[in-house]
Amino acid sequence: MKKTEFKTLKIIEVIFLAMTLVLTPFMFMPASAQTTTVTNESELKTALESGATDITIAGKITVTSSSLTVNSGVTLTINNAYTDSLTINSGLTLTVKGTINGGLTNRGTIINSGTITRGSDNYGLDNYGTLDNNSGGTISGGFGNSGTVNNRGKIVGGFTNSGTIDNSGTIDNNGRGIDKNSRTTKTLDYTITNWGVLINSGTIDNREGMIHIQQGGTYQGGSLTNSGKIDNSGGTIFNELCTITNSGTIDNNGGTIKNYGTFNNINGGKIINLDKGIFDNPGKYNDNVGGSSTNKPAQSNPSTAPNDSNPANNNPAYPADSNTSNDDQSGGNGTVLLIAAVVAIVAIAGGCIILLRKRK
Repeated sequence: MKKTEFKTLKIIEVIFLAMTLVLTPFMFMPASAQTTTVTNESELKTALESGATDITIAGKITVTSSSLTVNSGVTLTINNAYTDSLTINSGLTLTVKGTINGGLTNRGTIINSGTITRGSDNYGLDNYGTLDNNSGGTISGGFGNSGTVNNRGKIVGGFTNSGTIDNSGTIDNNGRGIDKNSRTTKTLDYTITNWGVLINSGTIDNREGMIHIQQGGTYQGGSLTNSGKIDNSGGTIFNELCTITNSGTIDNNGGTIKNYGTFNNINGGKIINLDKGIFDNPGKYNDNVGGSSTNKPAQSNPSTAPNDSNPANNNPAYPADSNTSNDDQSGGNGTVLLIAAVVAIVAIAGGCIILLRKRK
């Protein structure tokens, strides 16, 4: 073989090696999802049925003609509550198996086994119809309910309820680590405001959170019925001239219960009030047949509860912003490409040096 042919062959080999090193990372990179933007009901229906996985709503869309399904692996985003929204009309059903982020209004039926959460603008779900949050489903970031919520899954964070919430799953209102002094009327993080009906046969974790049972305005007053477990360690339950009925367990260790209304502890109901737990009872306490309490609250002189209710302002209770954000995947991909480019340059340079030495 001639020297010229030999050198040409070596150069080709070096170039091939460099190309392999550069292109290999692309073979293992996940394909980036392409965002599909929709502006009306027809486009939304087509996007959901065509297999699009990243869908963004631009504009105000009201679903009036057919039920929709957000499948597993699909993310539906409503970015700006002032310009973008999704409303499900009465008689129609939205089935969620994937994820919905942002302002969603339901006047029909939502069946959720995926995730429904607030958007980047702090707006989440407003329910005026029926919401079934099934086992495996999660609703997080705060929502407002004037309809009916049947929760067999998980609710994370505070909410405002003037309808009915029947919980046999988990309500995680654990406010540990949250700066209570930073809470505002717009960002009621880890505060449950209830002037409707709240029924619990599951678990409510209210450690360092707030459950406020209210009455006022045109509403008849809220109620809390517990046959499950409420962990109020370090938290607050404030009953304002309403009714709490307990036949389950309320763990008030280190917590505070303020009762200005009626508190019925019945049928095996148990209140554990240790570790400097406070049960302030200017209202009426009934320890009926089968009920028991540790450090039973003493009856004090009834007084008028502070009138700080504003149920006419039916805005959802949305938690405050956190510092967490979605990871920027482009940074990781850029690092991989940079490493590949450096390796390729080194390989090319090394190959050239070898050829030059042989040439000498």
